[in-house]
Amino acid sequence: MFLVLVAILLIATSEFTIKLDLVCCKKSIEGTDFRPLACQILHNEKHLENIMQYHKFIKDINFDFENYSYLITFGKAAKCIKYSIYDTIFNDSSPSYCKLIWNGKLKANIIYKDNDRYDMYRYPMIFKEMGDGYIHIYKFNKSVFLSNEYEL
Repeated sequence: MFLVLVAILLIATSEFTIKLDLVCCKKSIEGTDFRPLACQILHNEKHLENIMQYHKFIKDINFDFENYSYLITFGKAAKCIKYSIYDTIFNDSSPSYCKLIWNGKLKANIIYKDNDRYDMYRYPMIFKEMGDGYIHIYKFNKSVFLSNEYEL
């Protein structure tokens, strides 16, 4: 019984890393809804529709939602995604009735190339000059348990 409790505790407090593969990197077109330093995780075609309204070049990319989920970052290149059950339970600032863990979703944190950790649930004031001006699209193995509600 003790070993089972220790194993559960280790899993719950462990931080897991998802490696990202770059699919596309494109300069944002002036006049579009660029949202510097924002990001979005896409798990299916429905999640993709809103993004395609503003960034037409995305229509030219073959998305394989059967095997992959996708991360789109606006203004900064990402290195990986990190998540933990502990972080989701204790650091999700949503009201108790809509916490991610109750919906079977985990809170993702983006680790950017310059090693900044950007917690997608703490929204700082964001200014256009902070970003690099590019939209980055990454794919990673299908992970529908990661929440995609990261609109800024």
